[in-house]
Amino acid sequence: MKLFQIVLNIAIGIAAGAQPIVGYNYGAQKFDRVKELLKAVLKWTAIVGILCMFLFEVFPGVFIRMFGSDGELYLEFAVRCLRIYLLLILFTCVQKVCAIFLQSIGRAQAAAPLAILRDLLLILFLIIMPVFAGVTGIFWAAPIADVIAMLITAVVMMGLWKELQKAEAQHTQSASTGHIQPSRPGVIVTISREHGSAGKRIGQMLAEMMQVPCYYKEVTALAAEESGHAPDHAESYQYCNRPSPLHDPRRRYHCSHGSGKDRRERRS
Repeated sequence: MKLFQIVLNIAIGIAAGAQPIVGYNYGAQKFDRVKELLKAVLKWTAIVGILCMFLFEVFPGVFIRMFGSDGELYLEFAVRCLRIYLLLILFTCVQKVCAIFLQSIGRAQAAAPLAILRDLLLILFLIIMPVFAGVTGIFWAAPIADVIAMLITAVVMMGLWKELQKAEAQHTQSASTGHIQPSRPGVIVTISREHGSAGKRIGQMLAEMMQVPCYYKEVTALAAEESGHAPDHAESYQYCNRPSPLHDPRRRYHCSHGSGKDRRERRS
Protein backbone atom coordinates (compact mmCIF):
# COMPACT_ATOMS: atom_id res chain seq x y z
CA MET A 1 0.00 0.00 0.00
CA LYS A 2 2.88 2.40 0.72
CA LEU A 3 4.48 1.69 -2.65
CA PHE A 4 1.08 2.04 -4.30
CA GLN A 5 0.54 5.48 -2.75
CA ILE A 6 3.99 6.72 -3.76
CA VAL A 7 3.48 5.81 -7.43
CA LEU A 8 -0.10 7.08 -7.46
CA ASN A 9 0.94 10.42 -5.96
CA ILE A 10 3.48 10.90 -8.76
CA ALA A 11 0.75 10.36 -11.36
CA ILE A 12 -1.64 12.69 -9.53
CA GLY A 13 1.12 15.31 -9.38
CA ILE A 14 1.49 15.20 -13.17
CA ALA A 15 -2.26 15.66 -13.68
CA ALA A 16 -2.60 18.34 -11.01
CA GLY A 17 0.33 20.28 -12.46
CA ALA A 18 -1.36 20.35 -15.87
CA GLN A 19 -4.78 21.22 -14.43
CA PRO A 20 -4.58 25.06 -14.64
CA ILE A 21 -3.11 24.89 -18.15
CA VAL A 22 -5.87 22.54 -19.30
CA GLY A 23 -8.56 24.71 -17.72
CA TYR A 24 -7.23 27.91 -19.32
CA ASN A 25 -7.01 26.43 -22.82
CA TYR A 26 -10.41 24.79 -22.53
CA GLY A 27 -11.95 28.11 -21.46
CA ALA A 28 -10.19 29.84 -24.36
CA GLN A 29 -11.63 27.20 -26.72
CA LYS A 30 -8.15 26.06 -27.74
CA PHE A 31 -9.35 22.50 -28.15
CA ASP A 32 -6.29 21.43 -30.12
CA ARG A 33 -4.12 22.37 -27.14
CA VAL A 34 -6.47 20.55 -24.77
CA LYS A 35 -6.06 17.37 -26.79
CA GLU A 36 -2.29 17.76 -26.87
CA LEU A 37 -2.25 18.27 -23.11
CA LEU A 38 -4.34 15.13 -22.60
CA LYS A 39 -1.93 13.11 -24.72
CA ALA A 40 1.08 14.54 -22.88
CA VAL A 41 -0.37 13.81 -19.44
CA LEU A 42 -1.29 10.26 -20.42
CA LYS A 43 2.12 9.69 -22.00
CA TRP A 44 4.10 10.69 -18.91
CA THR A 45 1.71 8.86 -16.62
CA ALA A 46 2.14 5.73 -18.74
CA ILE A 47 5.93 6.07 -18.58
CA VAL A 48 5.85 6.25 -14.78
CA GLY A 49 3.35 3.37 -14.54
CA ILE A 50 5.23 1.06 -16.91
CA LEU A 51 8.56 1.74 -15.22
CA CYS A 52 7.14 0.97 -11.78
CA MET A 53 5.36 -2.16 -13.04
CA PHE A 54 8.66 -3.41 -14.45
CA LEU A 55 10.55 -2.75 -11.21
CA PHE A 56 7.88 -4.34 -9.01
CA GLU A 57 7.61 -7.47 -11.16
CA VAL A 58 11.33 -7.97 -11.77
CA PHE A 59 12.85 -6.78 -8.48
CA PRO A 60 10.12 -7.25 -5.85
CA GLY A 61 12.58 -8.45 -3.20
CA VAL A 62 14.41 -5.12 -3.24
CA PHE A 63 11.27 -3.21 -2.28
CA ILE A 64 10.11 -5.79 0.27
CA ARG A 65 13.42 -5.67 2.14
CA MET A 66 12.94 -1.90 2.53
CA PHE A 67 10.18 -2.79 5.00
CA GLY A 68 12.04 -5.68 6.68
CA SER A 69 12.26 -9.45 6.21
CA ASP A 70 11.36 -12.18 8.70
CA GLY A 71 12.61 -15.21 6.79
CA GLU A 72 12.27 -17.07 3.50
CA LEU A 73 8.59 -17.94 3.99
CA TYR A 74 7.74 -14.29 4.68
CA LEU A 75 9.74 -13.17 1.65
CA GLU A 76 8.09 -15.71 -0.63
CA PHE A 77 4.61 -14.67 0.48
CA ALA A 78 5.43 -10.96 0.23
CA VAL A 79 6.86 -11.32 -3.28
CA ARG A 80 3.69 -13.06 -4.40
CA CYS A 81 1.56 -10.37 -2.78
CA LEU A 82 3.54 -7.49 -4.31
CA ARG A 83 3.56 -8.93 -7.83
CA ILE A 84 -0.19 -9.56 -7.89
CA TYR A 85 -1.46 -6.51 -6.03
CA LEU A 86 0.61 -4.01 -8.07
CA LEU A 87 0.33 -5.94 -11.34
CA LEU A 88 -1.80 -3.25 -13.06
CA ILE A 89 -0.81 -0.12 -11.17
CA LEU A 90 -0.47 1.50 -14.60
CA PHE A 91 -4.26 1.27 -15.03
CA THR A 92 -4.81 2.83 -11.61
CA CYS A 93 -2.59 5.80 -12.44
CA VAL A 94 -4.20 6.40 -15.84
CA GLN A 95 -7.69 6.10 -14.39
CA LYS A 96 -7.00 8.64 -11.63
CA VAL A 97 -5.34 11.03 -14.08
CA CYS A 98 -8.36 10.90 -16.40
CA ALA A 99 -10.64 11.79 -13.49
CA ILE A 100 -8.50 14.83 -12.66
CA PHE A 101 -8.46 15.87 -16.32
CA LEU A 102 -12.26 15.79 -16.44
CA GLN A 103 -12.36 17.92 -13.33
CA SER A 104 -10.03 20.49 -14.88
CA ILE A 105 -12.43 21.09 -17.81
CA GLY A 106 -15.46 21.39 -15.56
CA ARG A 107 -16.87 17.88 -15.99
CA ALA A 108 -17.40 17.34 -12.27
CA GLN A 109 -20.37 15.02 -12.74
CA ALA A 110 -18.17 12.57 -14.65
CA ALA A 111 -14.98 13.21 -12.68
CA ALA A 112 -16.38 12.50 -9.20
CA PRO A 113 -17.65 8.95 -9.94
CA LEU A 114 -14.46 8.04 -11.80
CA ALA A 115 -12.32 9.31 -8.93
CA ILE A 116 -13.83 6.79 -6.49
CA LEU A 117 -14.76 4.05 -8.97
CA ARG A 118 -11.63 1.95 -8.54
CA ASP A 119 -11.76 2.18 -4.73
CA LEU A 120 -15.39 1.07 -4.61
CA LEU A 121 -14.68 -1.86 -6.92
CA LEU A 122 -11.66 -2.82 -4.81
CA ILE A 123 -13.78 -2.98 -1.65
CA LEU A 124 -16.36 -5.09 -3.47
CA PHE A 125 -13.83 -7.62 -4.75
CA LEU A 126 -11.98 -7.71 -1.43
CA ILE A 127 -15.20 -9.17 -0.05
CA ILE A 128 -15.97 -11.49 -2.96
CA MET A 129 -12.60 -12.89 -4.07
CA PRO A 130 -11.49 -14.56 -0.78
CA VAL A 131 -14.62 -16.68 -0.93
CA PHE A 132 -13.39 -18.30 -4.14
CA ALA A 133 -9.59 -17.97 -3.94
CA GLY A 134 -8.76 -17.74 -0.24
CA VAL A 135 -6.06 -15.34 0.94
CA THR A 136 -4.65 -15.00 -2.59
CA GLY A 137 -8.02 -13.69 -3.69
CA ILE A 138 -7.39 -10.57 -1.61
CA PHE A 139 -4.38 -9.79 -3.80
CA TRP A 140 -6.25 -10.41 -7.06
CA ALA A 141 -8.99 -7.98 -6.03
CA ALA A 142 -6.76 -5.04 -6.99
CA PRO A 143 -5.95 -5.97 -10.62
CA ILE A 144 -9.56 -7.02 -11.27
CA ALA A 145 -10.80 -3.67 -9.97
CA ASP A 146 -8.15 -1.93 -12.10
CA VAL A 147 -9.32 -3.64 -15.30
CA ILE A 148 -13.01 -2.84 -14.80
CA ALA A 149 -12.35 0.76 -13.75
CA MET A 150 -10.02 1.26 -16.73
CA LEU A 151 -12.60 -0.07 -19.20
CA ILE A 152 -15.28 2.28 -17.89
CA THR A 153 -12.84 5.20 -17.90
CA ALA A 154 -11.79 4.41 -21.48
CA VAL A 155 -15.41 4.61 -22.65
CA VAL A 156 -15.87 8.00 -20.95
CA MET A 157 -12.59 9.40 -22.33
CA MET A 158 -13.35 8.20 -25.87
CA GLY A 159 -16.63 10.11 -25.69
CA LEU A 160 -14.76 13.19 -24.43
CA TRP A 161 -12.20 12.92 -27.24
CA LYS A 162 -14.99 12.89 -29.84
CA GLU A 163 -16.55 15.95 -28.22
CA LEU A 164 -13.23 17.79 -28.33
CA GLN A 165 -12.76 16.93 -31.99
CA LYS A 166 -16.27 18.13 -32.81
CA ALA A 167 -15.82 21.35 -30.82
CA GLU A 168 -12.47 21.97 -32.49
CA ALA A 169 -14.01 21.54 -35.95
CA GLN A 170 -16.85 23.92 -35.12
CA HIS A 171 -14.46 26.51 -33.67
CA THR A 172 -12.19 26.29 -36.74
CA GLN A 173 -15.17 26.66 -39.06
CA SER A 174 -16.52 29.71 -37.24
CA ALA A 175 -13.07 31.30 -37.16
CA SER A 176 -12.62 30.84 -40.90
CA THR A 177 -15.89 32.55 -41.83
CA GLY A 178 -14.40 36.02 -41.47
CA HIS A 179 -10.84 37.32 -41.62
CA ILE A 180 -9.84 39.84 -38.97
CA GLN A 181 -6.84 42.03 -39.62
CA PRO A 182 -4.28 41.68 -36.80
CA SER A 183 -3.55 44.73 -34.69
CA ARG A 184 -0.19 46.47 -34.95
CA PRO A 185 1.66 49.22 -33.06
CA GLY A 186 0.75 52.77 -34.06
CA VAL A 187 -1.75 55.56 -33.54
CA ILE A 188 -5.27 54.51 -32.55
CA VAL A 189 -8.19 56.81 -33.34
CA THR A 190 -11.14 56.24 -31.00
CA ILE A 191 -14.53 57.73 -31.86
CA SER A 192 -16.92 58.39 -28.97
CA ARG A 193 -20.47 58.88 -30.19
CA GLU A 194 -24.10 58.89 -29.12
CA HIS A 195 -26.72 56.46 -30.34
CA GLY A 196 -28.00 57.47 -33.78
CA SER A 197 -25.09 59.82 -34.57
CA ALA A 198 -23.75 57.60 -37.42
CA GLY A 199 -20.47 57.16 -35.55
CA LYS A 200 -19.87 53.81 -37.20
CA ARG A 201 -20.20 55.26 -40.71
CA ILE A 202 -18.00 58.23 -39.83
CA GLY A 203 -15.37 55.84 -38.52
CA GLN A 204 -15.48 53.80 -41.73
CA MET A 205 -15.10 56.94 -43.88
CA LEU A 206 -12.21 58.18 -41.74
CA ALA A 207 -10.50 54.78 -41.99
CA GLU A 208 -10.82 54.87 -45.77
CA MET A 209 -9.30 58.34 -45.90
CA MET A 210 -6.41 57.38 -43.62
CA GLN A 211 -6.06 53.91 -45.18
CA VAL A 212 -6.14 52.14 -41.81
CA PRO A 213 -8.28 49.23 -40.52
CA CYS A 214 -11.64 50.09 -38.97
CA TYR A 215 -12.88 48.00 -36.06
CA TYR A 216 -16.41 47.99 -34.69
CA LYS A 217 -17.70 44.83 -33.02
CA GLU A 218 -14.78 43.01 -34.66
CA VAL A 219 -12.55 44.38 -31.92
CA THR A 220 -14.11 41.90 -29.48
CA ALA A 221 -13.15 38.96 -31.68
CA LEU A 222 -9.70 40.45 -32.23
CA ALA A 223 -9.15 40.91 -28.48
CA ALA A 224 -10.22 37.32 -27.87
CA GLU A 225 -7.95 36.03 -30.63
CA GLU A 226 -4.85 37.88 -29.45
CA SER A 227 -5.38 37.33 -25.71
CA GLY A 228 -6.31 33.66 -25.96
CA HIS A 229 -9.67 34.17 -24.21
CA ALA A 230 -12.98 32.95 -25.54
CA PRO A 231 -15.04 35.58 -27.44
CA ASP A 232 -17.82 35.43 -24.83
CA HIS A 233 -15.30 36.25 -22.11
CA ALA A 234 -13.90 39.23 -24.04
CA GLU A 235 -17.40 40.44 -24.86
CA SER A 236 -18.28 40.55 -21.17
CA TYR A 237 -15.84 43.45 -20.63
CA GLN A 238 -17.47 45.51 -23.38
CA TYR A 239 -20.90 44.65 -22.03
CA CYS A 240 -20.07 45.73 -18.48
CA ASN A 241 -19.05 49.21 -19.66
CA ARG A 242 -22.40 49.96 -21.29
CA PRO A 243 -24.96 52.19 -19.53
CA SER A 244 -27.12 50.08 -17.23
CA PRO A 245 -30.45 50.94 -19.00
CA LEU A 246 -29.10 49.30 -22.15
CA HIS A 247 -28.26 46.01 -20.46
CA ASP A 248 -30.08 42.96 -21.72
CA PRO A 249 -31.86 41.47 -18.66
CA ARG A 250 -31.51 37.98 -20.11
CA ARG A 251 -27.72 38.16 -19.89
CA ARG A 252 -25.77 38.39 -16.69
CA TYR A 253 -22.07 39.16 -16.36
CA HIS A 254 -19.97 39.67 -13.28
CA CYS A 255 -18.45 43.14 -13.71
CA SER A 256 -15.37 43.94 -11.65
CA HIS A 257 -14.50 47.27 -13.22
CA GLY A 258 -15.83 49.37 -10.34
CA SER A 259 -18.78 51.74 -10.12
CA GLY A 260 -19.59 54.49 -12.60
CA LYS A 261 -18.04 57.04 -10.28
CA ASP A 262 -14.83 55.03 -10.09
CA ARG A 263 -14.67 54.81 -13.88
CA ARG A 264 -15.22 58.56 -14.27
CA GLU A 265 -12.42 59.26 -11.79
CA ARG A 266 -10.06 56.95 -13.67
CA ARG A 267 -10.94 58.62 -16.99
CA SER A 268 -10.35 62.09 -15.57
